[in-house]
Amino acid sequence: MKFNGLPVKDATKNLEIEIEKVDAVGSRKKDPHNCAAARAIKREYKCKDVAVFSSKTYVLENDHYVRYITPESITREIVAFDRGSEFEPGSYKLRKPGPTEKLGSPRTPSNKKKGSGVRNRIHVTANIRNWKVSSK
Repeated sequence: MKFNGLPVKDATKNLEIEIEKVDAVGSRKKDPHNCAAARAIKREYKCKDVAVFSSKTYVLENDHYVRYITPESITREIVAFDRGSEFEPGSYKLRKPGPTEKLGSPRTPSNKKKGSGVRNRIHVTANIRNWKVSSK
């Protein structure tokens, strides 16, 4: 997998961050590279580029990106922030992918019988940043 033209590797350890009020100053809505969480990671870990999405976070390290699982607490803040509210300061932990979340892990087949005619409805949260569009 590649992100912004560079290879992606799974994180091997969790990443703890402290989002402060200063991180919200200058942050931009619907911009995964410049939200308060991305700015906090850049500030604390001296990273050149970070992209925070509702399910994954990508942190640039040298010649590749490291992929973390975005916690639900940050996902809720992203939704609120992208829709016009403030990004609340606090302590957050981005975790390394679990065994079934790692890049290249096999996907388990569904238990549904083929031809049952029942489709799962998928809800997509509207009016927030799009993981397919990069500002770079």
